[in-house]
This record gives sequence, structure tokens and C-alpha cells, in this order.
Amino acid sequence: MLSIARSALLAQQRAMNVTTRNIANASTPGYSRQRMILGSVGSVPGLLSGGIDSLDRVRIRDPFLDDSFRRESGSLNSAMTSSYFLAQVESAIDEPSETGVSAAMSEMFQAFGRLSDEPSSPAARESARAAAERLVTRLNHLASSLGKSVDRALEQMNQEVDDVNTMIESLAS
Repeated sequence: MLSIARSALLAQQRAMNVTTRNIANASTPGYSRQRMILGSVGSVPGLLSGGIDSLDRVRIRDPFLDDSFRRESGSLNSAMTSSYFLAQVESAIDEPSETGVSAAMSEMFQAFGRLSDEPSSPAARESARAAAERLVTRLNHLASSLGKSVDRALEQMNQEVDDVNTMIESLAS
């Protein structure tokens, strides 16, 4: 009789430990509640029941929500990464701006318009040449900035691939 009470107390203590963990981790991101499954212990013929025991501890999860969470987390990470690199590209392009490519192109077209009005004017020729040179300089700077952004993106991707490979190796061993 005492063994039945003892097994019941031990099983309930394990169930309370699970409940304590659930309460302690209630605000932990990614934690899923657990539940203790209790069941009767087989009895010896002719004697009383063997009492109860904790048979299993199961996580209370919704597979649909888990799948949705993983999918949306991936989408969020993808959007955040895209946003980060697009912000770098936007910074490199620097448009609209008085020093951007569109301003340099506009200046060059105006200079060539003046040159077409006065083709023999040395000042108009020099102005068109200088405007074209500024546009080329701005385009070269833009290409360099974009190249650096691409290099940073590739470097980050390679680092993430290395991190994933390291995790896979640690799981395999």
C-alpha cells in the first residue's frame, strides 16, 4: 500500500517539475510547453495495483504553426538581408542628389546642348569635356561602391555557409 502512495507521489513530483519548467520558460521564445503522461503500473496477480508512474513527457506543439513559423522566419530573414544590401546599394547610388549620376548626366546633356549651339566655341567644348569627365568619374565611383557592396554580400554569404557547415559537422560527430 505504501509503495502505491510512493509511486503516486514520485509521479506527481515529476509532473510538477514539468509544470515548473513550463512556467519558468513561458516567455522564452521558441519554448513549447510539455505535459507529463501518467499511467498505471501493472499489478501482480492477486495483489493490489502497482500504482502510477510517469510514462512519457511530450511537447505540446502544433505542426502547422511550427511550419508556418519556420517559413515566415525564413521570409523575414530574407527580407531583412535584402533590405540591408539594398540600403547599401541605395547609399552608393545616392539618388536623387546634386552629386549623383542623374545630376552629372543632366549637366553633361546641357553642356553638349550648348556645344551643339556653338560648335566652334572653345569654352563650350571644354565645358562638354569636363561634364563628360565628371559623369565618367561618378559612374566609376558608383561601380566601385556597388562592387564593394557585392563583395561584402559574398563575404557574408560565405561566412554563413561556413557557419552552417560547422553546425552540420558538430551535429554529425
